[in-house]
Amino acid sequence: ITTEKLLQGIEDERSRIAMDIHDQFLSDLNIFKRTLNQNLISSNNSAVSDIDINEINSMLDELTFTLRGIIDDLHPQALDMFGLEAALQSYLDRKLSSANHPDYYINIDPVIENKLSLFQKLSLYRILLESIQNIIRHAHCSRYEIDLRVADDFLVLTIDDNGIGMNMDEQTQKRGHGIFNITQRAYSINAEIQWNTSRFSTGTQVLLKLPILFLCSDKISSVDIKASHYVQTV
Repeated sequence: ITTEKLLQGIEDERSRIAMDIHDQFLSDLNIFKRTLNQNLISSNNSAVSDIDINEINSMLDELTFTLRGIIDDLHPQALDMFGLEAALQSYLDRKLSSANHPDYYINIDPVIENKLSLFQKLSLYRILLESIQNIIRHAHCSRYEIDLRVADDFLVLTIDDNGIGMNMDEQTQKRGHGIFNITQRAYSINAEIQWNTSRFSTGTQVLLKLPILFLCSDKISSVDIKASHYVQTV
């Protein structure tokens, strides 16, 4: 309960900071850009060419884009508006979709997602991002897969990669801040988490299990999502 309250307080503060940046600084930046352009155009100053104006606008647009990224990192707006999968996909498209990064596959069932509270979604989102960053930094893989489903009265999240694997002994878990953060976030939503051998021939699997009785509706079961179709990947 203490961990949940602490992390909930952190998320509330992140949300407040994101809102302040959006409503104040980003708004002021847009007003500044419009005012600057109006003054430059109306002044007819020969020392300021169209190229200079375009360069100024380009720099301001880049700053605006960077600020929007910071806002989204603080509190993903797509999570509130469209859900966990959309927020995750937005992050991956924005930061990890280049040819230099591993391929990925995502399957998050929308029926399950509708049973999650906002705090549960935020916690799973942070766990997913931290796990993906660990994969990018350490796994040396060419592919990773994310799957969220209900099985045997548990909400089950798996993240598998085909990388070099890792030795998850007790000392490793104590040294890794990322692993500690993932574990604490899992505990805060009453979930268990462990690191196993990946379902690929090599690599690591992050396995999170959350009893469905802790979801918004305690009546959901594997029967409720029998209409969902899961894609088996090679």
